[in-house]
Amino acid sequence: TQPSRQFEKFVEGADWGDGDDVALRWRETPAKPRVWRDFMTVCCEAGEVEVLLGRRQVDWVPASNSSKPQVEQLPIVFWCTQKCPFSHRVHVALLEKELRFTKLDVASGDPAFNMEQFQGLYSLASPDPSAPAKVPMLEHRLEESEDEVRSTVLLDSYQIVMYLERTFPRTGASLLPRNPAQRELIQAFIECFEAHVQAPYFRLRKASDADAIKYTAELLGGLSVLNQFLLVYGSWNERRPKAGAFLNGSDFTLAEVITAPITLRMVVMCQQYRSIDLLKATERMGNHRVHAWMLQIMNRPSVVKSAPDWYRFTQARRELVGMKQRETKFSLRKYAKVKSVPFVLRSVRCFNIDKDASADTDSQ
Repeated sequence: TQPSRQFEKFVEGADWGDGDDVALRWRETPAKPRVWRDFMTVCCEAGEVEVLLGRRQVDWVPASNSSKPQVEQLPIVFWCTQKCPFSHRVHVALLEKELRFTKLDVASGDPAFNMEQFQGLYSLASPDPSAPAKVPMLEHRLEESEDEVRSTVLLDSYQIVMYLERTFPRTGASLLPRNPAQRELIQAFIECFEAHVQAPYFRLRKASDADAIKYTAELLGGLSVLNQFLLVYGSWNERRPKAGAFLNGSDFTLAEVITAPITLRMVVMCQQYRSIDLLKATERMGNHRVHAWMLQIMNRPSVVKSAPDWYRFTQARRELVGMKQRETKFSLRKYAKVKSVPFVLRSVRCFNIDKDASADTDSQ
């Protein structure tokens, strides 16, 4: 297509030295939308889209009837919310597979979120068209034209993860091993986790204070069962724990994708609302295998990056508390030598400073 005269004037008057300046200049220049269409056409033909629009990828393109920036519609659209652990599963799988996708949080007030489109897609994919829309939901656009869009819409988190693994087997990390026996082992591990850990945890969340002790014991017993499963069927070298404490050693598979979001919330919620430190409890009970497994999946980059904001804040607070403990313990050792105060007594007080990590060390 031939560029219009307005486009030629726009090119002559623009500074093409930096792509970010061009993008800002376009938003500030009162030009018609057709100018942007010509600009995009010429750049695509010249193969210089990334050079002219900056170092980062193109995230928005103005619509034909409006100059307001819009989110680029990638082939994969992921509808989710931060609070949902099942949405967290899909988010972890997308990051592990290294796929580009458009994330639409239904509860964050994102201007790109369209409630009518969300409800309409869910009604088409759900067996019950009158059911209220829920997350997670993933739309994979296979063919798109001016008149219609042919896409695949999935609603269940487990089905979505399996669909991503089977549709993109050579992209990113492989979530399923080739050996059929190992695949069945992963399925057995997920069933063991859901029966012995996830179910008691959900009951503990809704339990009263009188029933909390019973469900806590049930949850710790379930973690012992999971520890035995990992010892018998898992791959882990106790002498080399950094080699990998996942079910398949160093391979982060479907077993961790499905169980990591629940485990993350279980550890934080039990500590926050029930005053139960599951990591310390498993270590004291001798369940070192499941203890190492929990630590490694909670520190997985894809799990941390896709976790809710409150989890990242909790991790930062935990690091701050550990730093305060080390500083206070060192200062108390010096104080004990000078003042001849028993260090054992001081170390007990030092260990309880995590209740207020933001307070000053001297006041503690």
